[in-house]
Amino acid sequence: MAVFLTILEWTILSISIIYFVLILWFLMGWLKLGKQPPLVRRKHFSTQVTIVLPVRNESAQIGNCIQQLLAQDYPKHLYEIIVVNDHSEDNTLAQAKTYANTLLKVLDLKEEQGKKAALNHGITQAKGALIVTTDADCVMDENWLSHLVGYYEQYRPKLITMPVLYKENNTLFGQIQSLEFLSLIGISLAAVENKTAMLCNGANLAFEKEAFMAVGGYANNNNIASGDDVFLLHKMKKQFPNEIKALRHKEVAVYTHPQPTLKSFMEQRVRWGGKAKHYRDGFTIITSAIVLTFNLCLFIGLLFYPFYLKIGMALLVSFSLKCIIDFLFLFLVASYYGKSRLLSLFLVEELLYTFYVILVALKGLLTTNRWKGRIIG
Repeated sequence: MAVFLTILEWTILSISIIYFVLILWFLMGWLKLGKQPPLVRRKHFSTQVTIVLPVRNESAQIGNCIQQLLAQDYPKHLYEIIVVNDHSEDNTLAQAKTYANTLLKVLDLKEEQGKKAALNHGITQAKGALIVTTDADCVMDENWLSHLVGYYEQYRPKLITMPVLYKENNTLFGQIQSLEFLSLIGISLAAVENKTAMLCNGANLAFEKEAFMAVGGYANNNNIASGDDVFLLHKMKKQFPNEIKALRHKEVAVYTHPQPTLKSFMEQRVRWGGKAKHYRDGFTIITSAIVLTFNLCLFIGLLFYPFYLKIGMALLVSFSLKCIIDFLFLFLVASYYGKSRLLSLFLVEELLYTFYVILVALKGLLTTNRWKGRIIG
């Protein structure tokens, strides 16, 4: 037992240093993103764009999202909106059809089901050379589309990943989620800038239709509950390693709400975590393993602390290193997006995160996933 505890002590210290270097790597990527020039409003555009909006049971919010998309200041003759209904059990389809016009088309899945199937159906019907995806619970500024297409026409990347932010929320639970989500968005954008893309969010993603077809779209991932965005990113990274870009600019952010309940939050995060067992991208696997191992070591160390007080120093040093580098990274990201006040919850979030990430990882790896009334994967 003494040998085991000594090994555990040194393992905790070693993995904490590795974790510190990893987050420092992302921090450097975020700082490099800050050197991007400001987005310039173009007066003339030439790119035909299709916005694909997959929906399922979104009657409470689809109208607001569609109105935001219809109000974009991008030339109307150069973009279309395709709403794809994924077997909704409420009146989502009927609501979407009330907005149908020459700019907006509504499609209804008949046999296939799932978000990937809905996206794929919309993309195959798209006229646009550039595909933009978002979710029905998102809203955006009226110049969102013109800004991102302006960037695309200047640099012509195969894929552009952009920020998704939570709207202001006055509940403690909502604010903790917002802080945690900022870290995910910051890391996903910084990793792209470092040429080690690993995460993105389909609620705010743009890619060339031709490139989507070239990598096989969502093929081989249709049975996985989530990950339409991440698995596509990994395919693009493999085939077009230098043609993926991240935009951190506030002008291209979309906004959504944090989860209203702990149950819905855990279901969402378990669904996200469950796809990790299907990753094939080396850097993503290594990063996930480092984060999980570090938090697992901290948890095990806490369990053995009453029986081996000496391990307390290793735990203190490791947790301190974690807090220092996490705070520095989150401070930069939160400050940029005007959410610095959330940092008052930093220690609460850090203490909860160790237990939460282990629980989510285990449930994601060992259980089935639930999404809008379906059990998937």
